[in-house]
Amino acid sequence: ADVLGTLPMSAPVRCLAWSPAEELLAVGTGQSILAFHATEEGFQGPALELTSDSSNVQALAFSGNGTLLASSDAEGLKIWDVKSGKLIAALHENIEVLSRKRPASGIAFHPTRPLLAGWRPTPAAPAGRTLARLPRPR
Repeated sequence: ADVLGTLPMSAPVRCLAWSPAEELLAVGTGQSILAFHATEEGFQGPALELTSDSSNVQALAFSGNGTLLASSDAEGLKIWDVKSGKLIAALHENIEVLSRKRPASGIAFHPTRPLLAGWRPTPAAPAGRTLARLPRPR
């Protein structure tokens, strides 16, 4: 295997996700979510910063068509429009304390339906689970 490129990061990387629709790699750190255009030639151009104000990003997932990016951090679940880089929905769970005591959460989009599954322990549900139906685009 050949190393195609490297990027210096100002904070440790906690999670990664590839877009299924384009050559886009999302990177979650302790405080930010960045999107890089990454090809077989290496990284292309500057990163798109979706946010630099997240708290403890733990998981990332792209929707099946690559238009949405879900993130899970200490505040809860957030959904971003990839093209605009804007936050379009949030489910605030405010569980900073649990994120230090429990394993990291996981999130996954259904490949063809507007469904997002998530796992995160809470005091009410230590096993943790969430299934959200996303609104249909207008």
